[in-house]
Amino acid sequence: MNCRLVGFVVFAFAFTAQLSAQQPVRPASTSTVNIKNKDGAWQQRLEASLAHKVSLDAKDVPLKEVIKDLADQADFPFHLSKKIEDAGVQSDTPVTGTFAELTLLSVLNQLLEDYNLTFRLSNEMIVITTIEDAQNPEHVISRVYPVKDLLEARTIAEKGEAQYDFTPLQELIRGAIEPDSWGEGNQTGSLQGFSKSGAIVVTHRWSVQQRVAQLLVDLRRAQAEQNLDGKDAAAQKQ
Repeated sequence: MNCRLVGFVVFAFAFTAQLSAQQPVRPASTSTVNIKNKDGAWQQRLEASLAHKVSLDAKDVPLKEVIKDLADQADFPFHLSKKIEDAGVQSDTPVTGTFAELTLLSVLNQLLEDYNLTFRLSNEMIVITTIEDAQNPEHVISRVYPVKDLLEARTIAEKGEAQYDFTPLQELIRGAIEPDSWGEGNQTGSLQGFSKSGAIVVTHRWSVQQRVAQLLVDLRRAQAEQNLDGKDAAAQKQ
């Protein structure tokens, strides 16, 4: 990895960490990822719901009532899986939390984490379930992300083709998003780079896919700002 690319990765990681600390988690646009057309309509509706601002002021309110309240505010169907009992949680487990004008996605991530729960998608519903259930191979999904603009490329002389270096981007994604979930065996996620297309294929839970897509958005924003700063510096020297 050359010095320029190392600098960009370090800058981008710091930029992304700063964004995460300052802004509520938000769903990434489907424009950053290839999604089958048949899924497009409800996917867009889901993303609109996850981006919807919700508020919650609960003190010892049963979980099922909190989830119903969030579903009503976001106008999207929820389902409370019986799997939550595997995490020692019941539908009437008292929940306490206060959130004011945050995205539904941010509230779900913060609220469910306290109970070792998460959510997945099934039959066009948001299913509240355990992390173990969401990591079940039958529930993970694969998506293709075009990333040529974020990769360092070199030309193979004998073929005249571009050869992309995926390693820095792969390491950044794995390090920034649930580091222990990538790999083989009981680990959920996989991340592969395809040099011919300049794309990565991510296989993971839906919620992680959203974080990957948003990370790529943040990286592109960081890259654009870095390029702008470089142009300004060059202009000042002239």
